[in-house]
Amino acid sequence: MGPIALFDKSFLQQLTEDESVWFDHFYLACVSPIFYVETCADLAKAVRPTRTPEEEVAIIARKFPEMHGTPCAFHLELAFANLMGESIPMTGQIPVHGGRRTVREGRYGLVFESLDENVAFSRWSNQEFEDVERNFAKHWRMSLDALDLSSHAALLRLLDLNNRRCKSYEEARDISLAAMSQTDNSLKRLELAVKVLGVEPRFHTQLIKRWQISGSPSITSYAPFAAHVVAIEIFFGLCMANGLISSERKSNRNDISYLHYLPFCMFMTSSDRLHRACAPLFMRPDQCFVWGGDLKEDMRKLNTYYSAVSPEQQRNGLLSFAPGPPVDISTLTTDLWNKFFPTWRENLSNSIKRSDGPDRLAEEIDDFASAQTVEEGDLNFDSSELDSITIRRSVKPRKGQWWQLPRDIALRAKNEGNCKE
Repeated sequence: MGPIALFDKSFLQQLTEDESVWFDHFYLACVSPIFYVETCADLAKAVRPTRTPEEEVAIIARKFPEMHGTPCAFHLELAFANLMGESIPMTGQIPVHGGRRTVREGRYGLVFESLDENVAFSRWSNQEFEDVERNFAKHWRMSLDALDLSSHAALLRLLDLNNRRCKSYEEARDISLAAMSQTDNSLKRLELAVKVLGVEPRFHTQLIKRWQISGSPSITSYAPFAAHVVAIEIFFGLCMANGLISSERKSNRNDISYLHYLPFCMFMTSSDRLHRACAPLFMRPDQCFVWGGDLKEDMRKLNTYYSAVSPEQQRNGLLSFAPGPPVDISTLTTDLWNKFFPTWRENLSNSIKRSDGPDRLAEEIDDFASAQTVEEGDLNFDSSELDSITIRRSVKPRKGQWWQLPRDIALRAKNEGNCKE
């Protein structure tokens, strides 16, 4: 598990199944709900004559990062929570929905049982689809076909930006960010944010009162993540109005939506030109964009490199021979680890030296997972000071040619009825 990577469907489609193992192994993948929606929607998409839609989705699902992929909460839910006073970290953590709160000896933890998205992709990889998913796919495709991107013009009119000219993405970005950071007509800007985010009318009075009590600040100061989401929508509208982004290509709506999740990653990887042009404009200085083709080539390089490992060693699982990226060859993955985790070699060396490392860690995880559940109204639980976060996963021991987990452990679990090889 390495740097947090936000990826889109175009990147994962490029990988072979073997290459996807290395992406999952060396990165903590931030799984945007947009990726889930796009993949599911392919069930209702016309595909090549030699494959059914179910087969196409299964191919993508088999590449899903099941070991370390972490589904991110929906951006509209997060933005609403932000407007209502909830702090949303925007420094590279992945916000996950739900979780069971536990406490053990004065230490706090969150335990997530198998996440719905992970379970769904596991089923999809075997071409197992539920009716609700097929109906959703059909509805999403119909909605996309009927989408009127010109409706963003109404958004611009609300801020008197409909006649604002801009000649570049950078200029459109500056205007959109300023629209959220300015304090003049601040109530009007808040009302715009409420409209864009689809906040239900029953919350409007409470939200405005909370904002007024805070001193009626700019939206950026009051709710930074909500401001980020609205700024992306203003940016999209400006770019279409000025011909920088085509209003004819309906898939641009999905593509731009990935940018809502930029605050929750260290880097984004995609093979979409719109992402390459626009994502860096909304990134922090400590983030970067990685072209999908370059990272795909690096996964191919790593797959070839580790293929030289003996079959006996491979059967001991990936961690036995690849606890970190290689240091004897030049790889993009090693460069990214160096960039985001400058001390990773030292930390890895120290963890290997600890005789109680893996066993003690597993014991600690089990302790938190089986600890006392803290009820919702318990004021002693401090969610900002967590000592442990546990996510239960269903993982295929073997994926492609690689044993993700030690073969002996996988076979033992299979014999006990806890695993399918």
